[in-house]
Amino acid sequence: MSKRRSMKPVKFFSLFLTMLAVVFTINPISAQAATATVKISKSINIQLPKEKKKYAKTVKKGKTTVKITNKKGAVNCLVFKVPKTKTWKFTASGIKSYDKEGLYGQTGEVSIGNLKGKGYKMKVRGGKSSNLAICTKSHIKARQEFEEKYHTTYGSSEPTQIRYTSRTGTVKLKKGEMVYITFQMQSVKSFNLNIE
Repeated sequence: MSKRRSMKPVKFFSLFLTMLAVVFTINPISAQAATATVKISKSINIQLPKEKKKYAKTVKKGKTTVKITNKKGAVNCLVFKVPKTKTWKFTASGIKSYDKEGLYGQTGEVSIGNLKGKGYKMKVRGGKSSNLAICTKSHIKARQEFEEKYHTTYGSSEPTQIRYTSRTGTVKLKKGEMVYITFQMQSVKSFNLNIE
């Protein structure tokens, strides 16, 4: 076999890799799904089903950035219609504050339940809970310094309620269920919610 003929497969493979790289450079969404954005401007009474149903903004499977346009923060909710019966994973993370973070950083609460307020007992770090307690890195640092200095727990000692920068809960849901995701965020500019 001649040297010229043996080089053809190598050239073809190199050309294929080059074309593949160009496709993913031009269309990066093919490799990673886009992040949706939801804007919230006011607080509601999350104890009232009528208010939740009226003001809840719809979110879908995937990552959503929740932007709160009120600098004081907001108590509000989102709604997710389950498209398929399976075990779903909800992750809350990425708190960003409007104000310069104080001594103990920034915290927030995200709860997963139904319209009437009954929470789903999800599997979370530390046990089962309907609540995802999240915070900024500075809060974790301040908490550690406090506990080392005073030899006592800062905040809740319940394993499911200890705050982390990211909290995940898993729960089996049926197709068609309407899941209400309530949140309480004071002076929070935005946070992330991922559903998969």
